[in-house]
Amino acid sequence: MDSLDTVNGGKTIGSLETMFDIVELVEGEVEKLAREAETTALFAVHRQGRSVFVAQSSSGPLDGTEYFGRERYLHNTAFGKVLLAWVPAEAVVTIIERDAR
Repeated sequence: MDSLDTVNGGKTIGSLETMFDIVELVEGEVEKLAREAETTALFAVHRQGRSVFVAQSSSGPLDGTEYFGRERYLHNTAFGKVLLAWVPAEAVVTIIERDAR
């Protein structure tokens, strides 16, 4: 089984089944945020050096984009940069050297 990484130095927080627990935990807040902001709200986790979108909700005009399950390089998105802020500096260097092109 694959594991999900926390934003704290890649420590495991559980198996892929844990992702469903995370979604259950945050989806109400993501829906609330989307409703209040009248836009699309997303939630991502740090997994194996990438950000993975695990919750999405839209309110107001929809752009039709589905983000759930998409992976992005951490350094390429605002979400990823927030996740990188919690990773030890030496791990950030490794991630960026590996993924920056």
